Amino acid sequence: MNWTLGLPFVRTSPDHGTAYDLAGQDRARPDSMEAALRLAERLARRRLGGGSAAAQLTDGSSGESASRV
Repeated sequence: MNWTLGLPFVRTSPDHGTAYDLAGQDRARPDSMEAALRLAERLARRRLGGGSAAAQLTDGSSGESASRV
């Protein structure tokens, strides 16, 4: 998944992009999108609670990784 820093809002996206090549083939899996949504929720909650989201993500609580774009 991708995580964009430096914006005034939380932005995450699946690592596969739009996946148009998989559309209509019953092969797409929701895993990356679900992970992007979970990360967005975590970042938003931490943003509302204050503190550095990047520092707090290193707690290892979910085992997910994020690439910073």
